[in-house]
Amino acid sequence: MEELDNPTNMRVIVSKLPYKFIERWKVLAFKIQERSQRRVRFKDLVDFVDKQAKILADPLFGDLQGSAAEAKSRNVLQMEKNTRSERIKGSIFATSVATSTEEDHCKPLTVNSRTSSNVAFMKPCLFCKRDHALLECHQIAEKAHKDKVDFIWKSGLCFGCLVQGHVSKDCKKRMTCQTCSERHPSLLHIHRMDNVSNHARAESQEVARSDSTVVSSALVSLNQETTTCEGAGDRCVLAILPVYIKAKTGSKLVKTYAFVDPGSSATFCTDSLARQLNLQGKGAQLVLTTMSSTKQVKSSLLRDLEVCGIKEEKFISLKKVFTQKSIPVTKDHIPLQKDIEKWPHLLEVELPCI
Repeated sequence: MEELDNPTNMRVIVSKLPYKFIERWKVLAFKIQERSQRRVRFKDLVDFVDKQAKILADPLFGDLQGSAAEAKSRNVLQMEKNTRSERIKGSIFATSVATSTEEDHCKPLTVNSRTSSNVAFMKPCLFCKRDHALLECHQIAEKAHKDKVDFIWKSGLCFGCLVQGHVSKDCKKRMTCQTCSERHPSLLHIHRMDNVSNHARAESQEVARSDSTVVSSALVSLNQETTTCEGAGDRCVLAILPVYIKAKTGSKLVKTYAFVDPGSSATFCTDSLARQLNLQGKGAQLVLTTMSSTKQVKSSLLRDLEVCGIKEEKFISLKKVFTQKSIPVTKDHIPLQKDIEKWPHLLEVELPCI
């Protein structure tokens, strides 16, 4: 039901109603917002349509028609509306979760028309219901970025301008962030850690000067401070293990490496692995957030894969796996037996190579 409460979806449904019902619905939606200080929900629309159906079915006045002139006027308006909807129907169902901008950050706050599309810039606050606009709300500003994105999506707001009625893909008035000047609302700015030590900052600057250096976030670092292995230098290894993977309903086993990344909230595989398994997933849009950026990428969703260790027999189910062209690790990051033998607590671990 939450998806049906989304204003964008409700607008699509309402647009299918007869013209006179749309006019009545706009009045009702405005009254609900004025009196109850909330947005209309799908249940309100269901109750409205049910009531209008009962009115039309009234045996005494249900079939009463207006004058011919009024009927003609309504028909003309309906034709104009249908023409407009045909021009835009190609983008009605577009789905986007991209970032946004704040070009006219202050302008919407002076909007005089209390239309539902501008609820993010009206009082009371859409989030905490207090006497300020959403962009001035300290409560939502303190929320995690994911919680902000979820709230904006559930409220049916554009990620580009915080206005209802369209998605960021079609946004013409993206806002500009007051913090970083990027093209997204200040509300969606991702704050980085500012208290980086001078040593770490110097190292990052040195890495930036070298175009050929790739730095990964290592789970295990075999440097001179953490191992007695001479010559290990700056080499680091990640939690990469050899595994078998297959489709739940298939019998083909593929031997590959799995990168166990505790910092990821989703499971990924490469496009080439999906092809080896003869799998073609359903198209999906992802918002990938890293330490340096948040971006929207295309992917495919694979369901019900299974994975197990090279020397194991029990498979672990992977309900959702998203595909990407590549995963940013290399063979140099794969640990070897001689690497893990440097750690006393791993002496009994045998690590196969493939």
